[in-house]
Amino acid sequence: MPQGKNDQTATRAWLRIVVLVAALLAVPAVASAGSSRTLAINCGLKQYKPRQIILSCGDAGIRVDHLKWSSWTSTKAVATGSYTENTCSPNCAAGHTVSRPVKVTLFARGICPGQPGHVFANARFAFPKGAPPYAYRHFGFLCPV
Repeated sequence: MPQGKNDQTATRAWLRIVVLVAALLAVPAVASAGSSRTLAINCGLKQYKPRQIILSCGDAGIRVDHLKWSSWTSTKAVATGSYTENTCSPNCAAGHTVSRPVKVTLFARGICPGQPGHVFANARFAFPKGAPPYAYRHFGFLCPV
């Protein structure tokens, strides 16, 4: 059934309103996407201010625990906590854990290909009371798959 001129004009007016409203609603989404938090990578998960970050995902034999974050920005995050490592002596199953106080700095904001948001790609560890044997001083995180 053919539409009259008034029906076509009304339809076009409604279409313009719908397009305008959709455009206005899209602006906050785009603006907020740029201000999203940078997240820590923790064994395949992306997390904001985690209490623990596991560095050896297979057995959790090396990790930083009890993290208290003093700052978290889009480019750097700083925490203190405990660096805990399995000595693996005489082997990892029979080894014992040693812990030392640690300052953790996450940095190098990046992206994981094909995934939304930003992540910290690296961590630096500082040991005010000496490092445990074989401790990481610098660690690069792998993107979750």
